[in-house]
Amino acid sequence: MAAPRDDDPRSMRERMLAGDLYVADDPEIAEHLAAAQDLMASYNATTPRQGPLRRHLLESLLGRSARGPRSGLRSTSTTGP
Repeated sequence: MAAPRDDDPRSMRERMLAGDLYVADDPEIAEHLAAAQDLMASYNATTPRQGPLRRHLLESLLGRSARGPRSGLRSTSTTGP
């Protein structure tokens, strides 16, 4: 596989998000990874009774999180509601 082009003005993160070749050990990418790992650790330390905090952490990690079971969406399951 060819290396990323040196004449590309985009950051490695921009290249990654575009699906283009990038250098994975870039400091900006490493910082985003560390922040995501912190959010995952915080989420994993919550209890089921901390629903609002859990939703906030997921939204911080993933952007707007997918709607949960109370979203009004119909299930496609043939064995459940």
